[in-house]
Amino acid sequence: MSATTEAIDRCVNCGLCRRSCPLSDGWEPRGEVATPRGKITILREMLAGRLEPDDTGAGEFWYRCTLCAQCQLDCPAPVPLVDLVAAARSHLLERGKVPSGAGSVLRRLRLYGNPWGRPADERNPAAGAGTRRPGETDAVLYLGCLAGYDRRIAQAANALVEVLVAAGLDFALLGKEERCCGGEAYALGEEALFDSMLEANLAVFSRHGIRRIIAFCPHCYHTLKTLYPRHLDVRHYTEVLADLLPGGLAPLRAGPPRKVAYHDPCHLGRRHGLYRPPRAILGSLPAVSLLAMEAEGERALCCEAGGGRMWYDPPRGRSGLASRIADNARRAGAEVLAVACPFCLSALEPEAKERGLAVLDVAEMARSCLGRV
Repeated sequence: MSATTEAIDRCVNCGLCRRSCPLSDGWEPRGEVATPRGKITILREMLAGRLEPDDTGAGEFWYRCTLCAQCQLDCPAPVPLVDLVAAARSHLLERGKVPSGAGSVLRRLRLYGNPWGRPADERNPAAGAGTRRPGETDAVLYLGCLAGYDRRIAQAANALVEVLVAAGLDFALLGKEERCCGGEAYALGEEALFDSMLEANLAVFSRHGIRRIIAFCPHCYHTLKTLYPRHLDVRHYTEVLADLLPGGLAPLRAGPPRKVAYHDPCHLGRRHGLYRPPRAILGSLPAVSLLAMEAEGERALCCEAGGGRMWYDPPRGRSGLASRIADNARRAGAEVLAVACPFCLSALEPEAKERGLAVLDVAEMARSCLGRV
């Protein structure tokens, strides 16, 4: 815990993080306990043994943080606030202060190797025509748990497979051998479980000689790039496709004109600074007009599905950030809200549909333009 204590001591109590956090005023209780600065104070007191948090105090770490990293934008120290929340969750886990929703997610991860709690035999098969088998190449397309078990997300993943095959990329799919990267276990503070999942995945990678990974999901991308051994070359699929421009995705055909707004995922944008690649892809597609939203780039709103919250809701419900994102896209004049994250696709699609907006993954938009000019 020495690194955690050192990080806590960087805080200068300026309070700028409260202005940045999209959930500080999302629901009751409001006030200092709901702010990132308040969480740092609670964690300091917990580690010093001066505080045993009640359910409300513990819940602030589980419910009111999606690890979106927006609080770190204005921090002058800078304090690694998202890492401190994960450390606090680990501390609370050791003391049995785990809400039932988070506990259920961890049990499913432990028993089934994925947050859905479903066996590997039920994974949705990706459209693998034209791809190599594991072991025939050192590159793999890592799809993630949402694409593995959710039909809507599988559609987007299948579109990516088609685009990569059309571009002539050499890669394999792991199919039923693919397991959760462990990112959700880490986000929920269960480091021992994460370590076991990491080791299991590394064994699969080693068995097939995998050294290059194309990640479909930004959450998997973040986990594989920052928490796995550095000998792995990990890239998000938008980086790969953007590098193929302008000629690598051709021939492209124009569909009907579409006005498109792009939503920046937290784990792709703020966590890794990848703002250009998705926009470069969308900007290269015929008949697509890319519009700007009032909150985008590093200030893009969180869809509220990160930090484990994809799998359970706080008892008071969500704070409406997904609806605000859809409203922003509608005000920009968009017909399509484009995303590059399955978490964002899942969280935003219901809100966007209510407003007459389509939500499409960047890969789906690219696939729609494949063909003869």
